Amino acid sequence: MAKEQEKPDITEPIEERKVELNQLYTNGIKNTPDTPYKGVKIKTLGEVQWIMQQRKWSGETNLPRGMSRANFSRAQLSQLNLEGIQLNNANLNGTNLRRTQLSNSCLVRSDLSGANLYGAKLNNVNLARALMDIKTVLDKIEFDEKTKFLGVRWNNVSLNDIDWLQTSHIGDEPTKEIIIQEKMAVKRAKYYRDAAGAYHGLVVALNDQGLSIPASNYRLREKDMEKEALWEEHKFCGWLFNIFLGGVAGHGEKPGRTVTWYLGIIAVFSVIYWMLTNLVHGSVKALSPLEAVILSLTCFHGRGFFTNTITIGDPVTTFAAIEAVLGLFIELVFIATFSKKFLGE
Repeated sequence: MAKEQEKPDITEPIEERKVELNQLYTNGIKNTPDTPYKGVKIKTLGEVQWIMQQRKWSGETNLPRGMSRANFSRAQLSQLNLEGIQLNNANLNGTNLRRTQLSNSCLVRSDLSGANLYGAKLNNVNLARALMDIKTVLDKIEFDEKTKFLGVRWNNVSLNDIDWLQTSHIGDEPTKEIIIQEKMAVKRAKYYRDAAGAYHGLVVALNDQGLSIPASNYRLREKDMEKEALWEEHKFCGWLFNIFLGGVAGHGEKPGRTVTWYLGIIAVFSVIYWMLTNLVHGSVKALSPLEAVILSLTCFHGRGFFTNTITIGDPVTTFAAIEAVLGLFIELVFIATFSKKFLGE
């Protein structure tokens, strides 16, 4: 059987340790006022909570009157179990959080510039609007479908050594339960718009570092969220167009779909032209299979040609017009897809 995860130690430090922590804080304020716990090894979640209580630090999103944000800048919090901790708005600049258990925690608007989160567990962590920079270390972090990234300021933090296939979607997506419970369409649309924004931020950051595969996967999720938002906003034309682009070209992320549609339409209409001229419409010269394919190709690209035996009212002409319209849409999608995939947006 798998070993159970140890629960975080929330007991208060003993008196001797309290005296030591107070002395370390006093020394830190004298030497480095902006980083009072610089280099200090904090041993348990209980110590973190006791320090916050003593210093009148709050980890809540909205600071209560008389409280200030937590400041563990450059402290040593590595390999601790801090599961469930609230460190919203916290100063964690340069903090050592290597292999720290942070699951089920909130780090909204926290400053993680230069922080070392190597191997940290961020399952179900809310990182909304957290600040990172190029010195932040995120290598080998764990995250899951409940981790939230809305508004994270990535600032060129290295994303190369992260397994982005850990989950196909992130926690900013609203759950079915939330959507069912929310009665107002405008709020449901906002949930989806926020999720799309979170994905977009990830896509931009990943693309900037050449991580095209995870970026492509997340962009498809972004477009799915936009589709749901359009439905809630009753923008049905945009909703249908979103579905069309997704089906035909995967929103530019799957150009192979466009080729498949192209070949499929040519094949289907080739069969139609052959059947109309050989089996249905006896007055029209029967086309060979090759001639039917050539006719389909020219009609698809809007350059159909007809013999003097085919009139405007002939079924062949009708289907040729339908194919020409379909061809126009497919060509436009293909050009847009090619431009994005190979020339950039």
